[in-house]
Amino acid sequence: MADPADSTWSLATQITAMEAWLSGPEGGVAASRLARKYGLSDDPRDVIGTALLRIRGLATRRTSPLPSVNSPEEAARYAYRTVSNATIDLARRNTREKAMLVNVSVLAPDAPSVESQATAKVFVESMFAKVSELVAREVPCTGCQRQIVLAATTEILHLVLIEGESDGARGQSWFDDVIYETVDRYTKGMDLLPAARRQRKSRCKRCVMDLIALGLAELGYRRG
Repeated sequence: MADPADSTWSLATQITAMEAWLSGPEGGVAASRLARKYGLSDDPRDVIGTALLRIRGLATRRTSPLPSVNSPEEAARYAYRTVSNATIDLARRNTREKAMLVNVSVLAPDAPSVESQATAKVFVESMFAKVSELVAREVPCTGCQRQIVLAATTEILHLVLIEGESDGARGQSWFDDVIYETVDRYTKGMDLLPAARRQRKSRCKRCVMDLIALGLAELGYRRG
């Protein structure tokens, strides 16, 4: 790897060593333990994938080696911290997603009256117009297809506001199902490995939540 006579590793050597640790059994065990510690429902392999993206991103973010990584042990420690930070960030994002899901759900009409149905219809139309505008002017996130994010968001809005999926009655499983079914529908026939498909679903889920949050914020919608 590095020349024993040279105690300073290059950035490329550092990244390679950290990738090796993350992709090995120790990285998998660490991701599983951290996911349990922070109550993360994501597959530990998705946590590893997120950490790997951050490690590989060092090549574009830095022009010099990390000063504290010059041995396999130091590479392992840095990689572990990256996994830990990724897990914490994902757990925080999941918390925000659940809060946003509740915020969207409570906008649903309380009773199936003509007035409440009209309110729901107006809201759906306003949100659909807004999210369509947002998707048209900027890609929600790297790696996500616009039509997938828009289709999933639209279907979720209809489920929440038209079919009465309010107050988190069925938890978040229905929300995940909508995202995953939409991704499967649009990627049918694509040669995707299982890990790549899982990561795509995870990314799209976050993009949908971000799109809903931005749409609500720009509309300034409040119930009452």
